[in-house]
Amino acid sequence: MKTFRITALAALVAAPLASAQADEHRELGAHQHGVASSALRTKISAALRRFVHARPEAAALVARQFMAREDWSQGPLLAKIMEGDKLTSAPDLMAVAIYVAQARSADANMARADGSEG
Repeated sequence: MKTFRITALAALVAAPLASAQADEHRELGAHQHGVASSALRTKISAALRRFVHARPEAAALVARQFMAREDWSQGPLLAKIMEGDKLTSAPDLMAVAIYVAQARSADANMARADGSEG
């Protein structure tokens, strides 16, 4: 499978966001680096959710892009796709499984750091 850059992900996500402003599309990179507004992050997450449900094979693309940026925000979405047996390729399943495991670990570490887990 070819390695896709974030611009490829932005192009794929842009279709569900066709009605959004063009500058919001450019801000996808800002989301990847944690500097996007909360409203934009919500829109991007919703677009990714629709995209991955429509094309489960794209879950691996999302996992790889977000993992490269250590952005674990898509963990719950990709866990549902993985647990729903919607991935048919072993490499795709592996990429998503690794991302989900790291996202869960990051959540657990955050909870411990916040003192909410013993």
